[in-house]
Amino acid sequence: MNTKDFLKQKEDIKMEKKKSQKALIAGWGHVLILACVLVFFVGVSQSFAGDDCSKTYPNPIIKFDHKDADGRIYIPVTNWSVYPNEMFRKAPDLPPCGANANSARTWVDIYDAVTNARIYGFCGFSSNNDLTKIWFMPKTANGRVYIILNDRACRKSYKSNIIPYGIRDDCSKVYPNPIIKFDHKDAQGRVYIPVTNWAAYANEMFRQAPDLPPCGANLNSARTWVDIYDAVTNARIYGFCALNSNNGLTQIWFMPRAPKGRVYIIMIDRACNKKYKSNTIPY
Repeated sequence: MNTKDFLKQKEDIKMEKKKSQKALIAGWGHVLILACVLVFFVGVSQSFAGDDCSKTYPNPIIKFDHKDADGRIYIPVTNWSVYPNEMFRKAPDLPPCGANANSARTWVDIYDAVTNARIYGFCGFSSNNDLTKIWFMPKTANGRVYIILNDRACRKSYKSNIIPYGIRDDCSKVYPNPIIKFDHKDAQGRVYIPVTNWAAYANEMFRQAPDLPPCGANLNSARTWVDIYDAVTNARIYGFCALNSNNGLTQIWFMPRAPKGRVYIIMIDRACNKKYKSNTIPY
């Protein structure tokens, strides 16, 4: 081998060594990238481990609690303990709440029950007990609200009951007993027995009362219900739970079970726990 060939072989060996070193470095780079990806996915899988989306929870039940010195209305969730703390874990895997990249898995929004407009919300709760600390700043002196819990991980929403705020029922007032009369019988056989002293009762007695037990599926039934009774057997014949003003008392009717008989009515003011019984009339 001459000198020229020897030097060329030496240069080729040096180049092959450099290529091997580069390949080794590149290989370790890929290993490090794969390791980082694996760590990331392990972390994500751990954060998702508590999301059991097979479970469905009851709707929240809220109540009016108090109004503080600054005007905030507090409406705690009374059944807060039915929701697991996992529903309020930090959720960096979900869209952020403004600048908060670690907002809760479940957000709470408060809505005006009349307009369905969102009033306020909470996106940073860390436990189920935080549901007892919900509040909002009202835009009006009184109104009605409800809340929705949005479980973003499981794509489930839970809507609460509707409650009033700022409403104060004056239970110091006592009203006279209703006076009814037979008015007429219509073509369908309905017997009309209007209350003649209907104007003696305040319209507030017939406000919508979502804060009181519902009338069947009607969650906004009236504060005062009217029931019609058979005066002989004292059996309830019919009733009205959605009159919205005192004038509604002039439109009371029932379908008789016998050609003639005697009836009376009882007005039940549920907010004030008072009853008013009428006179008995024949029909």
